[in-house]
Amino acid sequence: MFDIRQINLENTGHLLNVPDSEIEGRLNRVRTFLKLKGLGALVIVNRCAEGYTAWLTGRPMPDIPFNREGGYIVPADGTPVDVSSDTLVTEDYLRNYRKLDETVTVPAKNPLFRVAIGWYIPDIAECLSSGDARVGVVHLNYMTAALYDFLHDGIDGLELVDVSQEMALLRAERTDFELEYARYSARSIDRVFSTLPYLLRPGRLESEVAADVRKRVYDLGAGGQDTGRMADVQLISESQTKAPEVEPILYPGKRLECGDTVNVCLRAISVNDLYAALGRLYVLGEAEADTRTLWNHVIAAQDAAAGALCAGAKLEDAASALAAYCEKYGLKLCQENPLYGIGYVIGEIPVLYTTSGRAPLKAGMILAVAPTLSYPGGRHRYRCMDTYLIEEGGAVRLTQTPRELICLDTIG
Repeated sequence: MFDIRQINLENTGHLLNVPDSEIEGRLNRVRTFLKLKGLGALVIVNRCAEGYTAWLTGRPMPDIPFNREGGYIVPADGTPVDVSSDTLVTEDYLRNYRKLDETVTVPAKNPLFRVAIGWYIPDIAECLSSGDARVGVVHLNYMTAALYDFLHDGIDGLELVDVSQEMALLRAERTDFELEYARYSARSIDRVFSTLPYLLRPGRLESEVAADVRKRVYDLGAGGQDTGRMADVQLISESQTKAPEVEPILYPGKRLECGDTVNVCLRAISVNDLYAALGRLYVLGEAEADTRTLWNHVIAAQDAAAGALCAGAKLEDAASALAAYCEKYGLKLCQENPLYGIGYVIGEIPVLYTTSGRAPLKAGMILAVAPTLSYPGGRHRYRCMDTYLIEEGGAVRLTQTPRELICLDTIG
């Protein structure tokens, strides 16, 4: 018989290729942060948002919805707690729970965490050092009212401090281990794009090409269940000469024709659940002069934005450089966000148009630089997308697929 406890307490281990020493290093960074802020413990609710499960425990984000519940408690000193569900646990609940047949329950064996079936007042109280009831919370706005009241009723003098953005910025500084796999993810997505000239040909549906792209992502190591989390494929094809459709064509998409441009953008995870981003423009046949000119502008605009990125700079600086380029050449910058962090999820801090876009960048951050440009009033818009590493002296492009417009032979 199906037993939810089996799911909540399954012996998953790390699953990702992350050694204990790497997880311990991340936990030590959290503990240093807590002591600096005078906090007795850190509580992470909404455990899978922003990729905290993968970052903190070495396990991938679960695809089963109810496995996304629960959270983590990291004390300033001592063993962290892996809270397996959103249950509010009382002594009466535990007494009844222990009466159940426990032969089907497999306790998790992550050596760096101890497991708790749900939110339990003593688990947090024991984590508070020297009686200090100040607790940092990640995603405090997402904490349920019931849990908020439960904690305040059970811990005298409890003070919850929202540290969501500070923790996100701390997490965005990649370790050498993470940078190694970020480079690997970039190489993997380059390999996927190396096959695109063989996938793009007249007569094929957009959906068929997108499915082939996703399959190649899995073949190169993303693995896991077939979900959109593994590979986000954006493919837009349009004629260079024909008038656009009045309404967008929905799934399975339009059929590719000779003379079409195909703008393919892909954000996909590889080993250790780290994303990379890449986007290029292809033409089935010969490219019109306007197509070449606009695409060259998109590349130059990306260079302008990336040229403003370095440790100590801000995303707003890069956005200003991008806007200045568009103004100089009379181009329109489209609505898609052109600058954001990328790692365990798409759109990690720092993200343009948020307060984190005003925070100084730090060496080791990974960003997607992805401007989308068009001519004012024009119907064509193209996006060039790449993965960049922030270093002290500037930004280094990790994805190495050539950015030049690729014209594909459609004969045969």
